[in-house]
Formats: sequence, structure tokens, C-alpha cells
Amino acid sequence: MLVRQGVTALVAVAAAAGVSAPAAADNLGIAAGVALWNYEPDGHARQDGNGSFDLQNDLGLGTEWGGYAWIAVEHPVPVLPNIRVEYTRADTQGSGTVSQSFTIDGVTYAQGTDVSTKADLDQLDLVLYYELLDNVVSLDLGLDIKYLYGHVRVRQDDTGESEKVSFRAPLPLLYAAARVDLPLPGMWVGGQASGLAYDDNRLVDLRATVGYDFVFGLGVQAGYRHQAIKLDDVNDLSADISVAGPFVGVHADF
Repeated sequence: MLVRQGVTALVAVAAAAGVSAPAAADNLGIAAGVALWNYEPDGHARQDGNGSFDLQNDLGLGTEWGGYAWIAVEHPVPVLPNIRVEYTRADTQGSGTVSQSFTIDGVTYAQGTDVSTKADLDQLDLVLYYELLDNVVSLDLGLDIKYLYGHVRVRQDDTGESEKVSFRAPLPLLYAAARVDLPLPGMWVGGQASGLAYDDNRLVDLRATVGYDFVFGLGVQAGYRHQAIKLDDVNDLSADISVAGPFVGVHADF
């Protein structure tokens, strides 16, 4: 079902792109960038229907620095989509005291237990998109195939016993990105969104950006990124969490 939904979405975007074919790039272009992301995880999760644990109140997870890198290739062939590949790494660790009992892999963490936690959330995005506008205002629409993979490891401080919950989930998301050049030379503002909801699962990845382009295609950017992830029994894991915070980065357009 997920693949069929993704293909249907891409066909719809391709139809729209066919109407706006003149916005296709005149030449082959490559853009790339890296950014540091100061994010804070929030929300709760549970394994296999057992009691839920709160990322902040129970596990003590807090603000961390992570990052992401991306590269995009645009070409003059109007029928074929452009390609953007992005990798995001978001790791965090902390310590806390369990406020309500929960169970992971048959091990119960009772209320009042001191725990240490390490959580990893990695993401790989393959974006296939069409450039519908490319002027003072630019607009891209397409399909973002996001692959989520990571784990949460919880250790009891008094016994040293630990358990790990892992998850992997490929998700086809609708993708949109827009940019508006400001009257000040080199200044621009932009936004980027990927998202889809199906059954009881939902993922939204939003970015608001302000940037400045120097000569030779180099530039800097800063903004805010917010992700909301809801999983319903994916690899025995259910979760309703968010990861959000400001970012700063550099980019180049060749």
C-alpha cells in the first residue's frame, strides 16, 4: 500500500510538472550543503503494547547537537525528476528516574528506577522532484522516500542490565520546497516540507530557512527544523515523538 501511494503521488506531481515544463533547468546543476542542528526530542513511546516511557521525564533526554548533509542534481530533461539525497543523524543520551513503570523486551523498569539512555535516530532521504517555478519565486514538488532507522537503549543504573528497542521504517512522503528572493541582493527565505499520514502512522518534516548567497555559488543559511513522528506498531514499537530546534549551515550551488 505504501509503495502504491507513493507512486500515485509521484504521477500526480509529474502531471503538474508537464504543464510547467519551461521551469526545467537549462543545464546540469549540482547543489550541496551541510548543517548543524541543535534539536530537542520530546514525546513518548512503548514497545509491544507495554507501558509507555517519556523521552524527557523518564529517560532524561535533552537538547543535543546533530547534523545533516545533502546533495541535489538538476538536469534539463523535463520528463525525468530531479534528485536530492540527504542524510540526517540525531543522537542523544541522558539519565533520569522512571516516573511510571514500563517494560522493554520483558524487562520491567519500575517507578523510581534510575536509568541511563542512549537514543539514535538516523534518516536517509531520496527525493524525486520537479521544478515548477524557477525565478524570483522557486517551487519544487515531488516524492520523498524517507528511511528511518535507529534504536533506544535503556540501562538500569543499579543493576547494569540494559535492553534495546530498534526500528526501521521506509516511508514515502509528499515533498514541497519553495524559495523567495528578497529585495536585498543575495538574501532569500525558504521553506521545505515532507509529510504523509496513513492509518495511525504520521511523519512530518518541516523547515523554515533564511539564507544569503555570496559569489561563486557559496552561501550560508539558518533556520528552524521540526519533525513529528507517530508510529503504530512498527517493529513492535509505537511512538509519538517530536524532534525540533534551530540549525545553521553552508551550501554551494554549481
